[in-house]
Amino acid sequence: MEKGTEMAAKADLPFAAKGEARRKLLYDAACKRLLSNRLILAHILKGTVAAYGECPLEMIANEYIEPSESASTGSKNEVDATPPPMIRGMRTEDADPHDGSVFYDVLFRASLPDVKEGIECIVNVEAQTVARPGYPLMERAQYYCARLLSSQRGTEFTHSHYEQLKKVYSIWVCTNPPRRFSGRIIRYQMAPTTDTFWGRSLMGAAIVCVSSPGTAGLPGLLGTLFSDIDPLEKAALLESEYNVGMTSSMEDGVMAMCNLGQAIEDRGIARGILKSRVESIRNLMKNMGLSIDRAMEVLGIPSPDRAACIEKLQEEELGPAVAPSR
Repeated sequence: MEKGTEMAAKADLPFAAKGEARRKLLYDAACKRLLSNRLILAHILKGTVAAYGECPLEMIANEYIEPSESASTGSKNEVDATPPPMIRGMRTEDADPHDGSVFYDVLFRASLPDVKEGIECIVNVEAQTVARPGYPLMERAQYYCARLLSSQRGTEFTHSHYEQLKKVYSIWVCTNPPRRFSGRIIRYQMAPTTDTFWGRSLMGAAIVCVSSPGTAGLPGLLGTLFSDIDPLEKAALLESEYNVGMTSSMEDGVMAMCNLGQAIEDRGIARGILKSRVESIRNLMKNMGLSIDRAMEVLGIPSPDRAACIEKLQEEELGPAVAPSR
């Protein structure tokens, strides 16, 4: 199952993606791998969904997340007693001919505590690096809940048997929240205001704003997990502060995030340097009448870096003036 999850993550990468785009896709895949860990998901459910609030983490991880048939019927099966550390997960693409496609990061089933007959819910977990991506994040979470409900027609219920709908949750981990929201968990719950005669609540959403590595609670755990601190320090913090041991898949995900995150950051810095240099070259050529070679010489740009500057200027269509002098 663990291998299948990793293969699924790799399958999400378009073959056409290259360079920076591919690095970002690989980084996203590493994030999804970390969020597919059963114990991490147990912490997330316990910290965001009230129904799991009093449950031991081990029980959530081993019995409630992706329950086996034997668990749902109450029988004990030694084979199923210790499930693999990585969830199997559900299909993460929801394609609709009218509403388009939604691609979820992590999607899985879980049984609800203290409910007879092993009633399940469907849980979506998303990693979000931008807190305000041009729209309110909670409204996107509610849209995901709506899609998870509507997609159950024909699979979880047919005709007018709406009582068979499974409750859905969409939980978003904001890895770079505004400082004033750091460490906060924002919950949304649709519930009746009087009694339950008219039906039960079917959707819930939450946003977890991570906090600094080593701080208390779920925001601190996720802040540690997604931080850029040294992997060995990260493993020690996860073990000492949150009692989360580093599995092989988690270690792979952490190392991939660190390496890819550093590569993306380094390339971002390099792009910034190149942009600054090109702007300076342009100003010298325009205001001082210098050739491109003379401008780069005045700026002290190293010879190995000059070809990239010339190429960038040519991309911006500055005309014959960018041609290197001979």
